[in-house]
Amino acid sequence: MTVNIFPLLADSLLIILAGFSLVYSFDKSLGQKTRRILLISSIILILAIIPLTIWLLKTPLLLN
Repeated sequence: MTVNIFPLLADSLLIILAGFSLVYSFDKSLGQKTRRILLISSIILILAIIPLTIWLLKTPLLLN
């Protein structure tokens, strides 16, 4: 019985994307609209990551 790591890798990728979006949303060289879009997208990603991570930790996907 082995655990499928691809969902965990996808979850990690979402965490990295949310982090970069959050960091660049405070960059003053970008326009106000772009910073607002980055901030909103990072909040949406964070809200999607939390339940996904909890679900992945509760029910690991197994390979047969």
